[in-house]
Amino acid sequence: CDDLPNSHLTVEDECDKTVEPTFSSTTEAGDSANEYTILNVWHAVDNCGNDAEYTQTISVVDTVAPTLTVPAHVTVSCTNIPETEATAADNCDNTVTAVETVTHVDGSCEGTYKIVRTWTATDAAGQSTSDSQTVSVVDHSAPTFVGTLPTSGSYAYTDVQPAVTLTATDVCGSATVTCTDSRTDGQCANEYTVTHNCVAEDECGNTKPHTWTDQYYDDVEPTLLNVPADVTAECDLSGVATATVTSDDGSLVTSHQNILEGDCTYAFTAVRSWTTTDCAGNPATEYQTITVEDNVAPVLSQPPNHTV
Repeated sequence: CDDLPNSHLTVEDECDKTVEPTFSSTTEAGDSANEYTILNVWHAVDNCGNDAEYTQTISVVDTVAPTLTVPAHVTVSCTNIPETEATAADNCDNTVTAVETVTHVDGSCEGTYKIVRTWTATDAAGQSTSDSQTVSVVDHSAPTFVGTLPTSGSYAYTDVQPAVTLTATDVCGSATVTCTDSRTDGQCANEYTVTHNCVAEDECGNTKPHTWTDQYYDDVEPTLLNVPADVTAECDLSGVATATVTSDDGSLVTSHQNILEGDCTYAFTAVRSWTTTDCAGNPATEYQTITVEDNVAPVLSQPPNHTV
């Protein structure tokens, strides 16, 4: 259809050198728009009425299938899938187009799969050409934690932090969060560190970790046990027993007594103190005040009266 010959005919006559042929052409439709028959007819008549006629038959056929230009195979992330098109051309059919069909092929996980785009071009003669592009979709993107993430901090051991639930999203599918906690004890009973390890993982195995620590300290002073109450004694301290004071956490207790002079020898104040410091360095001190008084008058042994 794209290679029609040039048709030209010459006339010779022995007597009439001026004879010119007449030309006519007709077209007969074939099986398709691009297949047909051309009948070229030449008729020549000389001055003496002698005539001659010749018919040329040109059979036009379409034996060439359309051509397709398709995009190359590509590998892309799930967030960057291209929109592609193919173009079709045909040497005989200027209206030929590429018709697309799309097939999805699942991969090993939600964010990994293939898109097979197949284009077919068919010309008016029924000849067709097909070609395809494969878009390989991969998931190399880690999940993203949702919201504000907890950070490391230091807290009193009486202020235990509440449990935190983390969630995550993923650009290619869904994600789950798994958390584990580990405790490391310090030198003192109420001092320790809790390490929280959380990992967000999508269905393709991409992970993102987040770790933070809660460090607990002891700021509570110890309690001294068996501290005696304040008392009042007569003349001296002999009647006031020395108490055995202990600490609730077993730490060492030291004692001290301080005498505050009064108005006379047997009227004074004694302050007994007990001090301890726990493992975390928190001190505690308790006191007992003993007030010593002399409220008894002397007793006189009088000699008997005599008359002499």
